[in-house]
Amino acid sequence: MSISDWADMMPHTVTYYAVASYDQYGKPTYAPTGTEYSARVKETNRRVTSRAMGDDVIASHEVWIAGTPTLDVDGKLVLPDGSYPKIVSWDRIPDENGSHHVKIYLAGQGA
Repeated sequence: MSISDWADMMPHTVTYYAVASYDQYGKPTYAPTGTEYSARVKETNRRVTSRAMGDDVIASHEVWIAGTPTLDVDGKLVLPDGSYPKIVSWDRIPDENGSHHVKIYLAGQGA
């Protein structure tokens, strides 16, 4: 598969906002600007293990990102429709040259 074939499989754009700080109640505030990534967004019903609590969660979305961003479960990933379901887990997918892309699992509806 060539690089252009891989890019053709990423028709969406998502934006990741890192956590900038937490208020006194533990609620995160986000960086004012996010980083855009080419992605493939798919609705799903997949059982995954939450990175935050280690419990089983049913993911509502699976997002493949072209690239290997550093993620945090408290970060915010905004989907093409403007929603941002909670990040529950992710996998870094390697090829023969190292990490190639990230598959992120989201749960809930977001805003």
